[in-house]
Amino acid sequence: VIVSLLLFFSLISYSPEDPNFIFPKDTQIKNFLGFNGSIISDLFLQSFGFISFLVPISFFVTGVNIIKSKNPFTFIIFFFVFISYKSYRHIKSVIVW
Repeated sequence: VIVSLLLFFSLISYSPEDPNFIFPKDTQIKNFLGFNGSIISDLFLQSFGFISFLVPISFFVTGVNIIKSKNPFTFIIFFFVFISYKSYRHIKSVIVW
C-alpha cells in the first residue's frame, strides 16, 4: 500500500524538466520524492505512458485486499512471487546472453 502511494505521488509530480537518465543531475528537482522519484516517474511514463497510473492503483487494491483478507497464505504467496521476480531480474542483469 505504501509503495503504491509513493509511486502515485511520484507520477503525479512528474515534470519533464526534472533530471532523468538523459539530462544532468545539476537541475532543480520538482518531484515530491526527489531525484529517485524523478527517475522512477520518468521511467514509468516514458515506458508505459498514462497507463502507468494504473500500476499504483493495482498495487493499492492488491495491498488492501491482502490486508482485508488477513490470510497469511496470500501474503506469503505475494512475497514469494515478489522475491522470485527480483531474483530473476538480478540474474538476468548479471548474466549476459
